Amino acid sequence: EVAERSWKARMSPRLRAWVTQQLDKCGASSEGRRSQAQCILDAFRKKVPYIADPLMGEFMATPDQLLCLDEGGLCIMGGDCFPEGTLLLRDDFEFTPIERIKVGDRIWGKDKWSTVTQKWAKGTLEIDAIEISNGSTVHLTADHKVYVGECKHGGRCEQVQCEPPYKRIESFDRRIQVRDLCEGDTLLQPKRVAFGSGQVDPDRMYVEALALADGWTEASKNPELPHINFRIAGRDGKRKEAQKHEVKEICERLGIETLWHKRYITVKDRAWASHIAALGSRARFKHLETIDLDEASAVAALRGLMADSAQNTGASTRTYSTTSRQLMLQVRVLHRMFGKMTSVRMLTPEQHGGAGKHPLWRVGQREKDKLNLFVRSIERSVREVPCWDIATDDHYVYLPEHDVTVSNCDEATITLLAALMSIAIPTMVIGSSHREPYDLPTHVFGAFKDDLGDWVRLDGTTQYPVGRVVPRVREWWVEPGKEAKESGEGDFVGMSGSLSRPATLLDLVYPGIR
Repeated sequence: EVAERSWKARMSPRLRAWVTQQLDKCGASSEGRRSQAQCILDAFRKKVPYIADPLMGEFMATPDQLLCLDEGGLCIMGGDCFPEGTLLLRDDFEFTPIERIKVGDRIWGKDKWSTVTQKWAKGTLEIDAIEISNGSTVHLTADHKVYVGECKHGGRCEQVQCEPPYKRIESFDRRIQVRDLCEGDTLLQPKRVAFGSGQVDPDRMYVEALALADGWTEASKNPELPHINFRIAGRDGKRKEAQKHEVKEICERLGIETLWHKRYITVKDRAWASHIAALGSRARFKHLETIDLDEASAVAALRGLMADSAQNTGASTRTYSTTSRQLMLQVRVLHRMFGKMTSVRMLTPEQHGGAGKHPLWRVGQREKDKLNLFVRSIERSVREVPCWDIATDDHYVYLPEHDVTVSNCDEATITLLAALMSIAIPTMVIGSSHREPYDLPTHVFGAFKDDLGDWVRLDGTTQYPVGRVVPRVREWWVEPGKEAKESGEGDFVGMSGSLSRPATLLDLVYPGIR
């Protein structure tokens, strides 16, 4: 379909005029094909941030629409974007607002780290609010693309359709725009987030996480001196007495003095107490130093944090409550490291009534049989906000605050190949795969024939120059207009093709109307 559309679009007079202007501006009108292709590619990137990838039957803009060449026609410049402040998970395990992400950064995508290849400030745009079944509300522009599930019986996988076991989700290869998203659509989540490389003694990690979740520090009377100690709650004779015994045993192994109290246990280590105080002296500022943790350290951290969680009624799962947004995010991603889905509910001070004047987040573990993530409701055009967009090498972007994976901008093959063909440069459309399953194209770019007869690749979705594209495992080549060339059919601006009768003015002005 990309080949067919680029073949048809090459005859646009406006596109040819734009190409001619760009070649004149960069002085490449009389240069070789490589120089002309680079000139067109540079001009395209300067004019257009991106165009939606045509894979999986998405909307495809024509070159005239994308380049805004028709003053009175449709102009599609830009598209799917994230509101400023949207958090992404960088490979240093920091939650980074999209506006601070840099080209070359690695962020979590679907099931691996994805490299950011481009970034744009998109100005102020309208956004939609998508409430999903894990308690989050995702904000995206209407043109943004999301992955929706398809069932074994075929078609869109609405939650109701996927309830019977034989209709479970089979794939998330289908992408649609947010404007086409419906209540009940099932959304893509990563299976896991990779563990980090940081190694912390599991015993110390457990006590430290326990202190953040259910403890506090005691400051020195002299503010210039370090904290004196820290305490972990636990009333004798109650459930939490067990954690006090465990803390005592760990501290004995570490050679650290403790002091038992019927309501808590005191750990008398100034350096450790000062370190814990630096991780947030008040509840809403508390956080782990990092979640860049290997598996053993991550187990200990999650066990310590969840020690203060409440048992869910009639279930084996638990709910953790915190007034710290960062700690909520860390708990959510730690669960995802172990392949566990969580729900998050934010309560306002009026709703929770007992945690002061700040919001309260409740992170709940999900039952195994309720792991499908689906759309509950959609509110259109809720507000206008500054927006940003990025491109990654595999088109996936994980949103840790919402525990969902969405798409990002990708491709411009139709316009670039049509532009080259408009000045008689032969082209080919290339579908490529760079991840399993390798028999399914996951990206589309192009190639053109240079003056020596060699095929040269080019990709408008990256910053690579002509002749360089992203690594791939397999390619499929399609020649635009192959059938028309073989049959000798032409399409000429201002003419109706082969006529069996004398041409009239109607034929010359409106070819093919009869």
